[in-house]
Amino acid sequence: MTDPRTGQGNLITLLENELTSDPGSPAIVTDGVSLSYRALGVGSSRISEALRSFGIRADRTVGLCLDRSPELIISVLGIVQAGAAYLPIDPTYPAERIAGMLEDAKPPVVITNKAHEHLFKGTNAKVLLIEEIDLSLNLNPLSEGEGASCPAGPDNLAYVLFTSGSTGRPKGVAMHHAPLMNLIQWQLRTSVCGEGDRTLQSAPISFDVSFQEIFTTSAQGGTLVPITDEDRLNSTQLLRKIISEEASTASSCPSLRCNTRGSRSGTGEVPLSLKEAHKWRTTEDHPGDHQPVQATA
Repeated sequence: MTDPRTGQGNLITLLENELTSDPGSPAIVTDGVSLSYRALGVGSSRISEALRSFGIRADRTVGLCLDRSPELIISVLGIVQAGAAYLPIDPTYPAERIAGMLEDAKPPVVITNKAHEHLFKGTNAKVLLIEEIDLSLNLNPLSEGEGASCPAGPDNLAYVLFTSGSTGRPKGVAMHHAPLMNLIQWQLRTSVCGEGDRTLQSAPISFDVSFQEIFTTSAQGGTLVPITDEDRLNSTQLLRKIISEEASTASSCPSLRCNTRGSRSGTGEVPLSLKEAHKWRTTEDHPGDHQPVQATA
C-alpha cells in the first residue's frame, strides 16, 4: 500500500486493489439493489472522463450537489479520479450560502441532478446532470482509454468543505491527499471490519465523516449502504436499519447514539451484526477521528 510520506500515490491507489481483485463483490447496496466494484469503477471512470472533457485537472474544484445515493458515491470517486477536489453542496442550504460557496471556491463544474438543477441557475459553473452521464455497465462497457489513472499526488486537493459559519462567514477548508491517506491507512490498521462487512453511509456529504465512510469501506472491500435522512434522524428506524441491513459499522452523533440505546431498550431489538459504532467527535475527544477538517480549521 502506498505510503504518502514517500511522495507517491493518492486516495484512488488505496482503492485500486478492491476495484480489480474482486470486481464482482458488492460495493453498494440500496433498496435491495447491489452495485458491484466493477460497476463502481465503470461509473466513476465515466464521471472522470466527463470532467476531463471540460478541462478539469488537479486542484480544480467540482461542486457536488446530490442526495445520499449510489450516484453520490460514484461521483465522489469520479471527481477524485479526475484529479480534482469535490466541493459538497447540501441541497437544503439557503441560496445565499450556496452562492457564497460558489463565489469563494469557483468550481468550473457542478454535478447535480434535475431535481436540484434550479439551485445553480444564473451561476458561472457548468451544470453537469447525473442523469445525462451513462453510468451503466452492461449496455456500454468501458472503451479503450477510459478509466485513466488519477493524476493527483499527495499534495493535491481531494475535497473542500465549508465550515458552518457560526463565528462569521463560512470558510472553505482544503484537504489534501497525503493526510487523508494517512487517516485511511490508520483506520485500515485499527478497524475490526474488512472485506464483506457493511457500513451504513449515513453522514451528509457536507460532513467529512462521509469521506471516511466511503473511502475506508471501499479500501477494505466492504459494502456501503446509503440510508435516507428519515432513517438517519429517527433512532428507532436507524436501529432497525442496522439490523435489517446487517450493518457492521455505523456512525452517529452522541445524542442520537443515546436515543438509539433507548430504542434498543424499548424495542428489545439488538443489532448483533454491529462491530463498530463510531461517535462523531470533536478533535478534543480523539485527535484525527472522524473530523479531519476540524483538525485543519
